[in-house]
Parts: sequence; C-alpha cells; structure tokens
Amino acid sequence: MVRKLLSILRSTAFLVLGVLILALIAPHFLDPYQMRFLTFTTIEGESVLDIDLFLFPLDVHISAQSLGIGALIICVFVMWSRGFRRCLSSLKQNTKTFFAGVIAIAVLIISLIPTVTDNVGEALHVVVYLVFGSVGTALMLAGVAPIVRPLLENGAFGLWVDRGYGNLKRRFLATKTFYFLGALFLLEFGLTNLLSFSVFEHLPHVQDGVAQVFQGKIFALGRLTAPSPPYPEFFEISTMITDGGWYSQYPPGHSFLLMFGALAGAVWVINPLFGSATVVLTYYLAKELYGEATGRVSAILVFLSPFVLFMSSEYMNHTTSLFFFMLFAFAFTKTVRTGKPKFGVIAGAALGWLFNIRPFTAVALALPFIVYGLFASGKRPQTLKVPALLGVATFLLFGAALLSFNWLTNGDPFLFGYQVLYSTTVEPGFGSSAWGNPHTPLRGLLQTLNNFNGLNKFLFEWPIPSLFFVSLLFSTGGHNRWDVLLLLSALSLAGFHFFYWFQHWCFGPRYLFEASGILVILTARGMLLAPRLFRDVLGYRCSVDRAHAGILATVAFLFAFGFVSNLPALSKFYGDRYWNVSGELLKTVEERGIRHAVVFVMSNYESVFTANDPTLKGDVIFVRDLGQKNEEFLRSFPGYTPYLGGGHHLFKVR
Repeated sequence: MVRKLLSILRSTAFLVLGVLILALIAPHFLDPYQMRFLTFTTIEGESVLDIDLFLFPLDVHISAQSLGIGALIICVFVMWSRGFRRCLSSLKQNTKTFFAGVIAIAVLIISLIPTVTDNVGEALHVVVYLVFGSVGTALMLAGVAPIVRPLLENGAFGLWVDRGYGNLKRRFLATKTFYFLGALFLLEFGLTNLLSFSVFEHLPHVQDGVAQVFQGKIFALGRLTAPSPPYPEFFEISTMITDGGWYSQYPPGHSFLLMFGALAGAVWVINPLFGSATVVLTYYLAKELYGEATGRVSAILVFLSPFVLFMSSEYMNHTTSLFFFMLFAFAFTKTVRTGKPKFGVIAGAALGWLFNIRPFTAVALALPFIVYGLFASGKRPQTLKVPALLGVATFLLFGAALLSFNWLTNGDPFLFGYQVLYSTTVEPGFGSSAWGNPHTPLRGLLQTLNNFNGLNKFLFEWPIPSLFFVSLLFSTGGHNRWDVLLLLSALSLAGFHFFYWFQHWCFGPRYLFEASGILVILTARGMLLAPRLFRDVLGYRCSVDRAHAGILATVAFLFAFGFVSNLPALSKFYGDRYWNVSGELLKTVEERGIRHAVVFVMSNYESVFTANDPTLKGDVIFVRDLGQKNEEFLRSFPGYTPYLGGGHHLFKVR
C-alpha cells in the first residue's frame, strides 16, 4: 500500500513538474525569440537564465554553471534508474543497433549545441527552449505512464483503446487517395493564402523575394530585362542590377513561375500553389519508397509543418525549389525501380528546373542520388541505360537554358547575376565574403550547427527536437538503403553550405528548407518503426498497435503545444513589419486615389518597390527619397505630381 502511494505521489510530482516546465518555456506572444517566463540577463558580467515563477512573487537566477550541474545530476539519476539499466542491457545484446543508436543520439545532441553566429540570441533561445521542453515532456510522460499502464491492463479499457485505434487506423488508410490528398491540398492552399494576406499583406518581405517578384513582372512583359531606369540610385535594391539593363541577380527559374501570377494579377498565389502541391508529392514519394501508411503520415506531417506553411505563404524561391526536388526524388525512385524512360525524363526536367532556381542547392541535394544512380546503372545497365541518358539529356537542356539566360543578360554563359553585383566574393569557399569577415572553416562549422539548431525547432515547432524521430529511426536498426540515401541528401545540403559564407534564419534555417520534405518522410519512418525499438530491441511487451497509439497521442500533444504556444507568436512576429516591410504606404496611396504621381519614399523602400511598372509607365512611380536630388529626378517625369510618403503619411510636395 505504501509503495503504491509513493508511486502515485511520484507520478503526480512528475506530471505537475512537467506541466510547470512547459508553461515556463511558452514564448511571449509578441516575440517567438522571447519566452514568457524565462529570460536571459547579465548579472555582474555573467549570463544567467532568469526564471520568473509566474504564480509566486519570486525570481530565481540560475547561472550557466548551475544549469550544467543540474543537468549532470538529472543524468546520474536517469542512469541509475532501473528502466535505463534495462534498456542498456537489452541494447548490449544487439551490438549493431547499439552503436547505430549511440551515433544517432550523439548526432542529435550535437545538433543542439548553441552556436555563436549572427543568430546567437535566437540559437540560445531555441536550444534552451528545446532542452527545457524535452525535460518537461519526458517528466509528463513519466507521470502519465504509471496511470495509463494499469488502465490498459484492465480488459475493458484496453479493449476500448484497441478498438478505437483500430477504427481510426482503418479509416485513415481506407479513405480514397483522391479525397485524402484533395483535402490536404485544399487546406494547405487555403491556409497559405490566408497567411499571405493576413500576415504578409501579399507583399514580399525579403530582398530575395522582392527582386524575384519584380523579375516576374519583367518576364510578364515578354522581356528578359527592363531598360535601365534613369537615376538608378533612386531605385536601388541590393539584389537588383541596373547597369546595362534592369533585372534580378537571381537565376530565372522561380521568377518565371511568378510571371504567371503577375499575368493573372495574383503573384501571391504561386508559392501557396507549389507548397500545397509539395504535400501531394511528399505522399507519392513516401508511398513509393515505404508504402501507403508512411505516405499518408508523411503527407500529414508536411501539411502540419509551420516551416513549410510560412515559407509557402511568402515569395521566397525555396518553396518552388522544394517542390522540384521532391518531384526529382520521386521520378528518380520510379526510374530506378521500373526502368521506364518517361520517369528519367521527368527526373531530368525536375532537377533541371531546380538548377534554374537554386543551382548550388540542386547540386548539393542531387549528388547522393547521382552517385546511387551510377551504382544502380552499373548493376542493371540494360534496364537503366536509356532512362539515365534521357534524364541527363533533359537536364542538359535546362542547363543550356540557364546558360543562355546568363549570356543574354550578363554577357557570359557562366557569369551569374550575383557575380555581376559582388564579383567572386559571393562564391562559396574560404577566405572571402561579399560583406563581413572572411569565411573560415570554423565559421562554416558554427553556421552549420546553427542551422541544425533552428531546424530542430522550426520544422515542427515541438517542445522537443524536430529531428528526434529521425534519430530514433536510425536507432532501431530497421533503416534501409533508401533511408540512408535520403539522410545523405539532407546532410549533403548542410555540408555544401558549410563552404558558403552567408547564413541567416528566415522563417527558420532557410538554407536547409529544401531538405524538409525528406526529413518529414524520415520522421514518419521513425514514428512507424518505433515499436520495433520498444519491443524487439528494448524487450518491452507491447503490441504494435498500442505502441503506435501511444506515439500518436504523444505527437498530437507535441503539435498541440507547438501550435497553441508558438504559432500565434510567429504570426505576430512575421506580421509586424518582418524585415521592416509594411504595406501601409501602398494602402495610403490607394485609399487617397493618387494618380500620375511620383512618390518619394521615406520609409523602407522594399515595401513599395514591386508596385513599380518595370518600364516606369505606371500611374504611380515609387522611388527613394534622396533629398535635394529629388528635383533633378522629376525632370525626367514632367507632369507627374511629386509626393513625399512613409507609412500612413503622404504629403504633396508642391
């Protein structure tokens, strides 16, 4: 009786402590990089974590050293527990799985090392959030498990759980594919368009998107470049070229797709369309590799990913890059498995279009696939020779299109727009950078770790690392060659950016965004193979369905916590002048019915730049406010009324 009472008290304490810790890390509703009850402060030159116990008038200051000692004490207690010793004993009996598990867990832990980069504050916040969140989640599960276990052993309740999960599983798998994917596509399309309007005001907020939207408008005029504007300094955007023509520094693939939105008068619809189509592609790739269940779980996970959701609601070219990479991966898989030439053509075209959007990313992601394809072709030359040649030929056609664009715009097939603006300083490698300190191997390592810091949070916004189930997959010993290939592709993307001088979080670690689709699939694989770890490796007596039911409940809680605590803060953060872009001035001009005018902009020029007609024949022309030079500019536009504007303020100059 005493032992049972102590067990109940211990479970209750774990549950309450876990809930308290998760409450402490809830982000501030105005800033996702500021927790509501945990803050970083400096006391006498030492960085400390200030814990504000919101139910009591008490502030607890914990130094980094104290946190380390506390973590060590927790590790000792965990290692001393009977459950941990049992797990260790079971793993020792399977040497291969033991070492695979140790490596996978070690890599996950390394990805949580906070790094000193331009995102140092954000990275430290993210790591503390994930560490505290993992502890809180583990304590909650430790508190709930002793309560649920005896209930499951009760015949009636256990039977009810088994029947409920069985019915849910059957309905989930029995729903016709058309309705399942159609519902996810429409929901994703609706949500991304809603965010594009309500959060981003149908405006590009980042220089990359600003330039590519404008390039799309140039393409819509049937031109590769617009005439160089008079007085280019009035139209200066860091990602636009104005010498010898007016055009974007970026390859044309993404802007060409935005062109269709420009022709329809709805540029904002393109990324939501491709983001929603990526949900469908994720299903087909996962199904082709692993079966129906993995396909459907993967589709739901990518649909629920805030990283994919927010990126697909804006104008960045990462969204279309992800789509074409997933299309390439699917067609490549079909080519290897069936040997049908049409899939080789599709794979070559998809990779070629990706190359026309982000060449560096295309090479990084495709390299492991190409190596595997060469190996497979060597073993089955009669089956794969023709589709491989067709794929290469198709890719070369798209490559030729990119070289032709470079030649017609930059004067050299091998000269890209960003090289025109920044010369060789913008290229990958050590010893130089377009701005800031020269790139070094140490800086590359820190930036790579920083990207993984962000990926662990932004992919799913869970209170635990988003890569947890990927790590779990490679801890089960059940992974196959396709798992390894997908993982190598993601690591190749990270490895290539080790050599790239620039790194910054934008909606998350954007340089790893194109790997989010395959990481989602590996996450689904880890979830579905988790019972193997519990039953076959660790020796727990548990049916596969009950293990899956427990994982489903846990993942549902993780998503619920992330959505309730993080999504409102992220939406507010992105909607509040993200990258200092706002639609206020455009709304003011429209509301006042301004016509045939030049507006000299005092606020952030990137907020209004894309409203210009590339030939400057529009009714309203937006230019930078350059003070005394404004009168000189107006001589080129006789008859236009000059205005001075910024935000909600708009004044007629004369």
